Amino acid sequence: MSTSANQKTFSILTFNTKLFKGSLMDQVLVDLEARLDDIKVGNLPSLKEIFNIKVPHLSEQDDARAIEIVKKIKSLSPDIVCLQEVWGPDFRKESIIDPLTIEYPYQYMQDFDFGLHASDDMAEVVLNHFGDIPSMLRDRLKDAIKLVTNSITGKMTNGLVILSKTKLSNCSTTEYARLSGEDPEDTLVRKGFAKIQISAPVNLTLATTHMPTTPDIIYQLLSAKDTTSPARWLLDTSTQWTDSIFLGDFNLHYYTDSERKKLNDIMRDINPNAEDLLTRIKEREAAYTDLNGSKERIDYIYFSQAKNANARRLSPRKVEVLDWHLDKDPSCTLSDHRPVLATFDIVKG
Repeated sequence: MSTSANQKTFSILTFNTKLFKGSLMDQVLVDLEARLDDIKVGNLPSLKEIFNIKVPHLSEQDDARAIEIVKKIKSLSPDIVCLQEVWGPDFRKESIIDPLTIEYPYQYMQDFDFGLHASDDMAEVVLNHFGDIPSMLRDRLKDAIKLVTNSITGKMTNGLVILSKTKLSNCSTTEYARLSGEDPEDTLVRKGFAKIQISAPVNLTLATTHMPTTPDIIYQLLSAKDTTSPARWLLDTSTQWTDSIFLGDFNLHYYTDSERKKLNDIMRDINPNAEDLLTRIKEREAAYTDLNGSKERIDYIYFSQAKNANARRLSPRKVEVLDWHLDKDPSCTLSDHRPVLATFDIVKG
């Protein structure tokens, strides 16, 4: 699909990829496994000699899944692609960015200097991935985890990637404030939202996010009265002069009525005309069914039209929840989420 003044439709894909390869947690676990034979206390045997320790792997099949994700994106060819949880900077470049550069020459992502100092709390978060561990082993593993973490240098990311066929402008990233009560896992990453604008084929402001995992924290961040709230920045009618879209992984269950209602109440308080595009999905079964049978893991998409009645603008046509699996292993989904594709008509205001 070409992006031109004569273009009649416009599509946006949003997808939480769950690609952990090269993430901070993945690096810690990989390095820990490599050093397990050498981790000793005094003259005692190594941890591996005493216990049959199996270090969990977060990035299993990430290489194969990334190849398949790229193939699916090329085949679908949306105008803008918004990905979440592409955590590793090097893996992101080699497996997502480089293979899609021809189709999507305009890209936005943000890296951060790695500035996390290992602590007991951080070590406990990593230990949670091991499951049940004998109490006598926890302290030794915690010390090993802190040793490994303090040796890691380089960059970390917020996991967000925006790919576009048309030129991007006014790109920025806002990191969410740390709030009391947040999930310890969220302290190991730099969650926030990434914002971009395009001027062709329509004037559009878009932000994608990967929200924290605690509902009360999510509601506080979205309800903020300043521009640290992506919803307020994008959807507030007093400042909105382009079509606006706010999408991504909100970490709120769509078919849990209380969570969806609270989110929609916040959005309507900011802009009564902001539309939750998922309401256009007619079949409840379209949502992802996880191993527990809950139909939850799909991204939200909020849309609001511009004030300027003379401009070319977007008009929502349909929303689709896609079903992506590995071609060589149909039992393996490409993520624990499913992609959502929104298609718009381009109309005269």
